[in-house]
Amino acid sequence: MERAAPIASAASAREPVRASLRPLVVVLLNQYYPPSDAPTGLLVADLAERLASRGHDVTVIASRRAYEDPRRSFARSEERRGVRVRRVRTTGFGRAGAAGRLLDYGTFLAGATARLGLGRRPDVVVTLSTPPMLATAAVAWARARRARSVYWVMDVYPEVAFALGVLGARSLAGRVLTRLARYALCNANRVIALGDLMAEALRAHGADPVEVVPNWVAGEPIAPDTDATALRAEWGWTDQLVVLYSGNLGLAYEFDTAIRAAERLRDRSDIRFAFVGSGPRRAEVEADVRRRALANVEFREPIPRERLAEGLAAGDVHLVTLRAELAGLLVPSKIYGTLAAARPTLYVGPAESEVGALIAGARCGIRIEPGDAAALADAIRAYADDPERRRADGQRARLAHDDRFAPGRSLDRMVRVVEDRP
Repeated sequence: MERAAPIASAASAREPVRASLRPLVVVLLNQYYPPSDAPTGLLVADLAERLASRGHDVTVIASRRAYEDPRRSFARSEERRGVRVRRVRTTGFGRAGAAGRLLDYGTFLAGATARLGLGRRPDVVVTLSTPPMLATAAVAWARARRARSVYWVMDVYPEVAFALGVLGARSLAGRVLTRLARYALCNANRVIALGDLMAEALRAHGADPVEVVPNWVAGEPIAPDTDATALRAEWGWTDQLVVLYSGNLGLAYEFDTAIRAAERLRDRSDIRFAFVGSGPRRAEVEADVRRRALANVEFREPIPRERLAEGLAAGDVHLVTLRAELAGLLVPSKIYGTLAAARPTLYVGPAESEVGALIAGARCGIRIEPGDAAALADAIRAYADDPERRRADGQRARLAHDDRFAPGRSLDRMVRVVEDRP
């Protein structure tokens, strides 16, 4: 699938580098890149293509494996929309198991680090936080080559692994990874956080300076008035209020509250829960639904990227969740699509979090404490019985999107970070 052209403000989309500034040689590293549909890859593509359109020499280093199907692989070398893409060979176990993911991470880390040594000396190296420790290698390499480094943090590692219980903070591996992570944060020329709480956490670990640049809905624009009538009819949702969870069913997210709320609402034939996506916890959540014999919950495969706007519009209210211990360590990316689609948010997660603060400030949804299934069921009933409230909260969601998370706004800020010569 060919991705849509990135969204950009008219003033900056085709703005060339000023004549007084020479074009930069920029290298961006991320495990995934289009045509793979990984959210981080689409963000990197928006930035890479904007930089290339401004006359910079841009190379992306990524894996040959696809995010959505690790059996699929891409060409080792190609040019996409003015961006030179170099892909390295990795294992292809995918996201089904922890051991396989670690092998995929490790082989990409090795291949990407080796690939950095080829080609022209860069002026700027931009790296994301997946796989963990990629930034450590990239920052060290950039320092050795006297290049500037930008660390674009999507997840705060290894703290995420500690919070999930995957790794012990006091273990030898935990201590080593902590020191390596601190090296990247303390030695990168610029560190980018997705929100204020994340920025505080990164500063506490020694990062300076840290700039807050929220993510955006990458790729094709999401219109608030997208007509989803055909898709709702296709999926049998015509006469129901649909509580939609769209995206990754990953380890960082909480699902028990939603499933128990569905159990409380099983007598409401006009309310349906839909999980559209994949991820390491999907099988577990499906098994829980089967065990409870819930006919009001369904699961569907990820929707193709070209139908994302329609898919998001098909939900009446959107479910966003986050485990309490991960506040400030990551931001659920699905919130940006929910805001863009002008839909209210049912947020099951801690109040002290980026999404919690957003929901409270914009008044575009309802926050529920993790574990409080009764409160979630009550919130869903309230939305089901009050279409005007759904409409008003959805309008405020879109206003928040346009005010704070419009793609051109954050993308312009990322471009300035990359072009910011000392």
